[in-house]
Amino acid sequence: MDEPFGSLDAISRGSLQTEVLRIWQETSVTIVFVTHNIEEALLLADRIMVLARGGTVRQVVTNTLTRPRSIEDPAFARTWQHLHNLLGGEAGHKESPGSTPERSLGSRQGPVAYPTASGALHLN
Repeated sequence: MDEPFGSLDAISRGSLQTEVLRIWQETSVTIVFVTHNIEEALLLADRIMVLARGGTVRQVVTNTLTRPRSIEDPAFARTWQHLHNLLGGEAGHKESPGSTPERSLGSRQGPVAYPTASGALHLN
């Protein structure tokens, strides 16, 4: 899925994120989910592959947040900031969890989430 929710309003996006998780839990099929939205990657995936310009892997981050995940969790904010910094966010970007970080990332490659059937979302 290549940025399937990128142009949706917040309510539709949240509803479809929940639906993707429900389908994944019921079917145990692997879902490759590409997003430039850090918050979305943290809500959906347990492993996030951060790509550098040109598509090289910068880092694979294990998301250890417990489910159900909440943007109110202090650990969510710390992990969000770590991913943001990996994407170059320390260079003057001022977003925070709950904002729309994908807008300021411009052409940078965003996190790639790889859900699998192992009881958690993982990189295959």
